[in-house]
Amino acid sequence: MSSNYERELKDVLSGKKRPPFFSRLDKAKQEDYLRFAKKPFIVVRATGSLGVADLVALRGGLSLLIEIKSSIHPIFHFSHQKRLIEQAERLREMCGRAEVLPIYAYYLKHQRSEHWRLFTIDIKTFGEARPIYKSLPKIDRTKDGNLVMQWQKGMKLSDFLSLIS
Repeated sequence: MSSNYERELKDVLSGKKRPPFFSRLDKAKQEDYLRFAKKPFIVVRATGSLGVADLVALRGGLSLLIEIKSSIHPIFHFSHQKRLIEQAERLREMCGRAEVLPIYAYYLKHQRSEHWRLFTIDIKTFGEARPIYKSLPKIDRTKDGNLVMQWQKGMKLSDFLSLIS
């Protein structure tokens, strides 16, 4: 995972930079983003051995742990690496206990439209995160029970920013 993607998402969620796709958004979505940027998240990078996820985002009563994945393929299979399966289970367990919303941000390389799609994993949620959790697509399971993200099924980052504006 390149730190460029982490920095891009961190800057967008922090309200420091407009997303690269900003000019291609319709006026209503641009206004949603500008409204969001007035009340952004505090975002801290927590990559590597520093934490269970790549980014921690905090705003009011809403806390997010964000794991970033990127690929040139529109389908991301967790079963290709045992470490990814263990990481997903650890994220689910920790977020469930702490009542924090887990987010998987999937960056599809070489994509002409918005690159980012957001997902979550099944947990029990409480408070401000509940309606957001219900709106986010969940990571699928294959017929064999393996986790898989299908990029086209994810929520666009612009839609997520509109949701939380």
